[in-house]
Amino acid sequence: MTRYENFLLIYNKKLVEFNSKLAIAKTNEEKITIFKEFYLFIKEISLILGPFYSNYRAYSYIRKTILALENKYLNTYSISKTLPNYNYIQDNHLLSYQDNEYILHYIILKTRIFLHKMINIKENYHNLDLTNYCNIACEYILDICQKLNIKALKIKINPGFSDNPKIYNGGKSHYFIVIEIDNNNYLLDPTYSQFFLLKRNIIDRIGIINLSGCDVGIFMYMDSKRKLVADKILQDGFIKLDEDTLKQYLDGFAISYRNGLYYENTLDYSYTTNYTTQDYENFLKGLDSQITYEKISYLGYQRKPSKIKR
Repeated sequence: MTRYENFLLIYNKKLVEFNSKLAIAKTNEEKITIFKEFYLFIKEISLILGPFYSNYRAYSYIRKTILALENKYLNTYSISKTLPNYNYIQDNHLLSYQDNEYILHYIILKTRIFLHKMINIKENYHNLDLTNYCNIACEYILDICQKLNIKALKIKINPGFSDNPKIYNGGKSHYFIVIEIDNNNYLLDPTYSQFFLLKRNIIDRIGIINLSGCDVGIFMYMDSKRKLVADKILQDGFIKLDEDTLKQYLDGFAISYRNGLYYENTLDYSYTTNYTTQDYENFLKGLDSQITYEKISYLGYQRKPSKIKR
């Protein structure tokens, strides 16, 4: 029996066990507990397997099975209780209500209706998984803004705020929009809810090889200021942009890019950053990035096992 075949024998036996436990779990709390046990088992077996590149097949199989279980048992659940504002607005109303807030609500609600029809009109909007729809949504907003003669800019966030291919995070980049109305800037993110799905927000997920750690959501909810920013965007799809808002919004992304090796080696479990608004502006302009301050191996997908913290 080869090493890979022996791994499959052990792993699949455990996989059946965890699947059976999840199948009879009645609450999300029970499911989370089972997933934590599952993640711990994966970290333990990773210590035996070793680094990613010498066990590519095994880690590819582990990733496939993790995602399958998460999608099966956690797919439609959110860690947020904030519901999106979703009311229809007639186009001709815009002619009589020209205040900034109304225009912003108009743009976001039109975009949400567009996404709802595109993805699944039969499902409640707040249950939609908006993963991978950020660019489409932003392009739609740019089109609306062009018709309304509103200045708008689409901004891309890369993992680690860098285009360095060594920072792999599942190929995930994110887009948001900044628009200017009456010399005021606003941040629009119509697909922000994708980062608050329970299936990618169990903290024990951090440290698993060949898998993104946790999404932005759990880190936004660890801090009162960040939570206010998150809930405003989740509800309305936009927020007035100032220095503090930009930092809080982007802190969530910066923290989410850190893998288990960051925590193991820095012992920094504060889930904060020292980045300033100016730092983030430089990151977004491509003048600097997170890898200037944090090791590449600490960002994106983890490629070697972490010591298990019990």
